Amino acid sequence: MNANRRTFVQTVVAGAFATVLLLPTHGPAAALSAPERYVQTVANKIVATINSGGSAAAFGGLVSRYADFRTIARFSLGKYRKGLPASRANEYYRLTKGHIARLMFANTKSFKNAKLQIVSSQAKSSSNILVRSKIVYANGSSVPVNWRVVRRGGAYKIFDVTVKGVSMAITLRTSFTSHISKNKGKVASLITHLKR
Repeated sequence: MNANRRTFVQTVVAGAFATVLLLPTHGPAAALSAPERYVQTVANKIVATINSGGSAAAFGGLVSRYADFRTIARFSLGKYRKGLPASRANEYYRLTKGHIARLMFANTKSFKNAKLQIVSSQAKSSSNILVRSKIVYANGSSVPVNWRVVRRGGAYKIFDVTVKGVSMAITLRTSFTSHISKNKGKVASLITHLKR
């Protein structure tokens, strides 16, 4: 993957993830379902982090708490998942979490004055909910956003966000598997890359 393509992929991933997590939601809380309220809570936490001048490390803490980053990290390996050395799995999860957090930290300013409005939600199963929403900008324009919330151990977590048809999870997987493919299928090469 050349530098321009890699930068584009990173921006899309950050934009998709940040869009859902970083924008304040509006509407009466009583009218929201549990997954929708979860998004509102997350948005409020992250807005507070932005307003207090939060760092990439602070975003890392929010990713740890609110995103299903381990599942995202495993999904992002695609067909190379079995190639993740068990002895380096925790290192890989930590680095992937940090990678997402840094991208979010670097790409939040463009969403600062936008609002997220929830449109509807649909349960694909008892633990997999698709929430439809839209970003509304000050000039009245809007962008559709679909995001997936999963239930893990009795708690909700964010697994994926799709903005204008671009999936954060799939984009991240494309980036990661492309890097591994170009390095003889070695997951260790991706781990080294994420350390940079």
